[in-house]
Amino acid sequence: MVKNDDHTLYIPPHPQQGTPYHRYVLLLLPHLDPAKPLNIPPLTDSQRIGFNLREFATQHGLALGNGGGAHMWREVWNEEVSAIYRDVFREWPIQLSNFFRSIILVLAFFYRASGTYLQETTEA
Repeated sequence: MVKNDDHTLYIPPHPQQGTPYHRYVLLLLPHLDPAKPLNIPPLTDSQRIGFNLREFATQHGLALGNGGGAHMWREVWNEEVSAIYRDVFREWPIQLSNFFRSIILVLAFFYRASGTYLQETTEA
């Protein structure tokens, strides 16, 4: 783990055991006005959830689609990932079997379907 007390905590990739590979992307975005210094405040944990790249780029003067760089990689669980859960999150990773993964997918489907139904009935 790399910790920089002056900015946002880095959390390494940590795919759970039993899940398919996870995709990760690293972007290098050009600054629209390179003469101006960037002033990006640290992100809180709640701001990281649902992070919107387009909104972030617009807010901080970063160019999407005007050059820059991208790196994409995939990662699957290995023994080192358990150390991330132990050392960073202070918990043991949940190991999902195919049976439990199927149950979670079915529950997620019904949850989404019921939310759609409730939204349609309240709009009518």
